[in-house]
Amino acid sequence: MIGQGICYVAWGDKWLNEACRSSASARALGYKTCLLTNNGWLDHWSQHFDIVKPVDLSRFDGLNHFMPKWICLTESPFATTCFLDSDTIVGDTLELGFEMARQHKL
Repeated sequence: MIGQGICYVAWGDKWLNEACRSSASARALGYKTCLLTNNGWLDHWSQHFDIVKPVDLSRFDGLNHFMPKWICLTESPFATTCFLDSDTIVGDTLELGFEMARQHKL
């Protein structure tokens, strides 16, 4: 695992495009970002994130649509992770968020 970073769990064009905008705002402030997705266009998305990690969401068919996000908490490549919603724009430091993540071992 590597340092600290931000993870997004997104699928579907609307949420993937939102996550790209959010990632750009985070990367502009020096944060590493990771996309966890079932979208097959990994090369396309890799230009917007430091890491793109495929996840098989088919195992969640029929479950509540929020379930994959909770399960993906264990998929982060970072030692300390801030999970952000895809529509979050990062305008300033997230160090308090990372400190809380360390305290709660995320």
